[in-house]
Amino acid sequence: MKHIILVLLIAFGSLSLSSQTRNYDQELVDMLYRSRFDEAINFYDHHKDSIYHPFTTDSYSLLTSMHLDRPDSFFQQLPLFLEKYYGSVFEDDMIPFLQSLYFNKGDNENGLKTVEILDSFLLIQKERKKQRMEEYAGTINEFKGDIYELAELKNITLPSIPWHLMVLSWDYADSIPDFQRIDMDITIDRDVSTDYFLYIAPFNGAFNGETFYAGIQTNIGGFTTKEMTKRVGGGKGGIFSRWSRDHVTPIGLEYVEMYENGLCESAGYEGEFCSVRRPYEWTEGTYTLSLVKEETIEFKGESHSWVCMMVTDKKDGTVTRIGRLLFSGEKLEWRSGNHAFVETYDFKDGFRHVPEAAITFHRPMIGDKTIPLTYLRAHQPISGVEEPNGNTPNCAYITSENTDVTVHITSDVRPQSKNEIYYVIIPDGIAADF
Repeated sequence: MKHIILVLLIAFGSLSLSSQTRNYDQELVDMLYRSRFDEAINFYDHHKDSIYHPFTTDSYSLLTSMHLDRPDSFFQQLPLFLEKYYGSVFEDDMIPFLQSLYFNKGDNENGLKTVEILDSFLLIQKERKKQRMEEYAGTINEFKGDIYELAELKNITLPSIPWHLMVLSWDYADSIPDFQRIDMDITIDRDVSTDYFLYIAPFNGAFNGETFYAGIQTNIGGFTTKEMTKRVGGGKGGIFSRWSRDHVTPIGLEYVEMYENGLCESAGYEGEFCSVRRPYEWTEGTYTLSLVKEETIEFKGESHSWVCMMVTDKKDGTVTRIGRLLFSGEKLEWRSGNHAFVETYDFKDGFRHVPEAAITFHRPMIGDKTIPLTYLRAHQPISGVEEPNGNTPNCAYITSENTDVTVHITSDVRPQSKNEIYYVIIPDGIAADF
């Protein structure tokens, strides 16, 4: 059952709460899928008002019906449960667990009935997939459908999401010892629907060793207050997140400042982090994303500095403040360089598609001044021995003009090729003041 639990942890990433607030959904899921049913029933009785996700409640109803010897209820729910969650929350890895439930109780009659229902469901799914594949087979080049089915047509195995479709790196000639601001123009060639989960992140670095990233997303989410009692989805918006220094020590929302309609989160499902988000309706066009150091305060007996994320719409000059995060130090040092990435971080149920778009990242600036660089490269991570943490399918490529780099996302997926992993845009050794 370990593999199933890991898959569910990924599926519940958007539900995870900070270490200061228990994630009751995840705790209940862990109990249910480790067959700790009596413990799960007691837990649900005490915490049902804090259980939010439909998958959690549906799992509880289904599995406790089996455990409490209510087979009629179990068999009524099972087909609906499969239709609702197969292919989105779980895949074939769940089937052996469901098959074993009644057999583990010594109830072979209901065990065989369960197997019959599961086999029938999988046969229908196989026929559905075959029909779709036949429909798509003649038009693969124009195919813009389910990326997993397209990958199967091409005998390509996709990793689990999130996918860093492309990573760009700008190496600074020198560290920035006293950071004040950084700005980057990004140009998006078309509107990207909120049917997709796309993250365009021009900034990923560290202030005094404290890692952060910032960018815009098609679907932000978070809590409306720092008490984190109500989680909402915010549609398109900006996001600015930082991690604790060791990524293990929890970091609370006292490091976050929100603005009107802003959202926040403090959690540990991607390392211990805190984050501020705010709705922002970006579309086709050019935007300047900025990180700006503001006042320094005394916090927990030490100097800390606020950094604000801002977005400027180039067509009319409107500036929107997304939110602020607190970093340790009166001076903020940014060493080495900056990374940017384009990421697909989730799918909507039944819509496992990658959008088509071209996103141009312009050179990082300090206001109207260039930052001296030594190197610029694009990196397409892959899963493999060399990069065990790499995680992307091959469905993006880059073009460049001088220091402007465009990431082209396609709805197609190609076999991974080693000559597509790294793109060196500015050769090593180029003058630092180019």
